[in-house]
Amino acid sequence: KLALRGYVATEALDKAEQSMNELEKLANASGDANTAETLTRIYVALGHELQEQVTRLRQENKTEELAKVSKGFELFLERISSRESGNDFRSLNWVADTFYNLGSGYDAGGGASKLAPQAKSYYEKSIKTDERLLADAKKKKGFVSDENLLFGIQLRMARSYRRLGDFNKAISLLSDILKQKPMLVEVQREAAQTLQDWGATRPDFYTLAIRGAKTYKTPEGRQEKLIWGWGTMAVKVQSDKKLADTFHEARYNQAKCHMEQARSKTDASEKSVLLAKAEKDITFTQTVRPDLGGPDWRKKYDSLFKAIQQLQGKKPTGLPSEKPTASSARSPAKAAPSVKPAVKPAVAGASK
Repeated sequence: KLALRGYVATEALDKAEQSMNELEKLANASGDANTAETLTRIYVALGHELQEQVTRLRQENKTEELAKVSKGFELFLERISSRESGNDFRSLNWVADTFYNLGSGYDAGGGASKLAPQAKSYYEKSIKTDERLLADAKKKKGFVSDENLLFGIQLRMARSYRRLGDFNKAISLLSDILKQKPMLVEVQREAAQTLQDWGATRPDFYTLAIRGAKTYKTPEGRQEKLIWGWGTMAVKVQSDKKLADTFHEARYNQAKCHMEQARSKTDASEKSVLLAKAEKDITFTQTVRPDLGGPDWRKKYDSLFKAIQQLQGKKPTGLPSEKPTASSARSPAKAAPSVKPAVKPAVAGASK
């Protein structure tokens, strides 16, 4: 154990791997079930140290050192996830979440076609670990202390699939969650984002991202949308101050969907109509929320508004300096009844 810690500290990864192999032999020879758990805890503890090191090196932009330490970190994660014994829900969940976060660190955005190889590899490893978690939860009694934690696993898998461009699998997982927990805002948000990302290759999906998709029957017998979409999401959360950021995310993305859909149109009149909708999405938001969610959100709205103006052939002057009149746009509350639901963000432990 001490040798392994020393090799990790000095980045002697070949010797660290040799030490892990020797530790595995000692653990297997002992025949003690507790030894396997102890060994996993050793790996996890050292893994946490490497995680802190990776975070620091990324903040300091030390690219070469980061690549080397990340390789060692990956070695630990794979060693933990591949162990047949000694793992519990917490250790495997940490591995899957860490793989996902590593993938996000290499993910510069721009869709699956522009995804860095390292990001793709880490997302795939996160999914593989999540699949094991779900399998163990089914076959091992008491493996999960709370069944709701499994929703977090499915949500993380859906996020990984979205980043990999496998939108069908992502929506399937999210739909499975929403059939049981339709009011989970974090899951609804991910579903709308998935449909929006899908719109890059299927422009008609921008409409679904705004209006929602699929329906389900409530216990009272009503037919409601399974996936809200950005439009309904803004209405659902508009009265909850704790979800102010979610409200602005929904309104911003509704405008962005209209703009991106306009880009895909070759017919000038269709394009003009969609750009007008995008413009009104923002001006109405400014009418009902003059501060536009604060400086950071205002900056994002302003940048998007300028992009819309450019596509309209106008001078990109940005947001109106004065609050527009309420008659200039349609209230999002007219799209669906105003509701202040008892909603909670999805289970903790699932990364964005």
